[in-house]
Amino acid sequence: MFVKCNLHSSTCALAALCALPVVGFAGTAQNVTNATQEAIATAISSASSGDWLVLPAGTFTFSSQIQTDKNIGLVGDDGGGTILNKNAACRFFDFTGSFGGDEGIKYITFNGGDLAINGSGGAIYCGSFTGGIESSTFTNNKSNSNVGGAIYCSSFAGNILHSTFSGNEAVGPGGAIYCGSFAGSILHSTFSDNKAIWGGAIYCSSFAGNILHSTFSGNEAAGLGGAIYCSNNFTGNILHSTFSGNSADSWGGAIYCNSSFTGGIFHSTFSGNSAYYVGGAIYCDGEFGGAIESSTFTNNKSNNSDGGAIFCGTFAGNILHSTFSGNEAYDGGGGAIYCYYDGNFTDLGGTYFLSNRANGLGGAIFFNYNGSLCATSGDVVFQGNNIKRPEEPSEENSADQLIRLITEMAGGSYTSGQEDFVANAAHFQVGNGGGGNVASIGAMDGNTLYFYDPISSDTERRNLKIEINPVEDHTGTVLFNRHRSDVYFEGTGYAKISYGTMVLQNGASFGAEDNTGTFT
Repeated sequence: MFVKCNLHSSTCALAALCALPVVGFAGTAQNVTNATQEAIATAISSASSGDWLVLPAGTFTFSSQIQTDKNIGLVGDDGGGTILNKNAACRFFDFTGSFGGDEGIKYITFNGGDLAINGSGGAIYCGSFTGGIESSTFTNNKSNSNVGGAIYCSSFAGNILHSTFSGNEAVGPGGAIYCGSFAGSILHSTFSDNKAIWGGAIYCSSFAGNILHSTFSGNEAAGLGGAIYCSNNFTGNILHSTFSGNSADSWGGAIYCNSSFTGGIFHSTFSGNSAYYVGGAIYCDGEFGGAIESSTFTNNKSNNSDGGAIFCGTFAGNILHSTFSGNEAYDGGGGAIYCYYDGNFTDLGGTYFLSNRANGLGGAIFFNYNGSLCATSGDVVFQGNNIKRPEEPSEENSADQLIRLITEMAGGSYTSGQEDFVANAAHFQVGNGGGGNVASIGAMDGNTLYFYDPISSDTERRNLKIEINPVEDHTGTVLFNRHRSDVYFEGTGYAKISYGTMVLQNGASFGAEDNTGTFT
């Protein structure tokens, strides 16, 4: 059996989502005669690997776990009345080998599994999880001494469909699921209010699956990855899904990726996620090389450092027909996005950066080294972004001094400690490269890159190389409105326009007041 879907996306990789297998049946059914733990144990003893148990409606009360090395599936009453509960501190099942076969879990509620002893998987422990989970619920399961509040497995290759994971908790990683590699897909499912030290909902070594029409909300991590922690690469796609109100006490309010993020985010929403340090919605330690299309990042927040919505090592993806609004780096840079190294935004279109805020530098985007912004597939707008003063600084530090300089050059006034702000779209820090970094700003034919907020650059290393429409097919328009852009291109630095048009309107100017470089 397969899921039928009709996806509208220019990304060919998503076509695979149209043929996702759902839980199917290939073995022999073993009927459980009554709603007791003993009846399940008896049926398992008669079953062979590849079979599945058919459980009647009713509440099954467990006083200890059932352990088996058989690879079987579990199917409950399709009316949803099959409930597994417990009257002692125990998980429900310990599958010492693989679990699920082609059958998996269907129509069952796992409630209150409580692993108080040493071990992992509050409800289920298994080697590899080969089946799927369909129309089932995992709620209030706990691993009090280790990982995987609801499920522990070495690898997860099944699909999760029309299911709910809520209120599960692990003292270690993986509030709902802990696995090595996650290669399945999550469809029409909900992960809410799960908690763990890393990966409030899911902890995995790599994520190669897809998340479709699903919701992750209110999940919490005491450390990294409020909803999902991925210790290596995230190569899956997120489509028509919502991540909201997830939080991490360290990095990655919704998603923490310890390596590269090369998947895609399509028609999805990240809202109200928060991290105590960096990456209010997403933290990516390596390269963010994926696509963001027709999606929204709104009101995400990094509370004590950088990247209100996204923090990445480098950015090399595309952002099309999407909006970043109201995101905040409360005590750092990059209200929407912070690039620790290079930020190559060379494929932007139909994208808006609106009312993002940084307490440091880069109201919308912060570039620590080289940076490029190019409108290739539609107009791009920066408007209402700003940098905010600290509320109660003990003294005016170097960041305050730079904000003061940018504020005064833009025609404002600055008093350290006041709740006030100044417009700023992007900041180019010029890193530590010594030879100066490159800021490339452009638009392709028929497109306009609108800066209703100014840009700025490092006041100490003033040898920034600014290139406006540097490529032959960049014949569009770069427009600056109203403000002075406080950029420095002195010494070995320069500012030049090669193709297309640059517009300064309503009193806008380009170059810091004390900049000694020449614009050509």
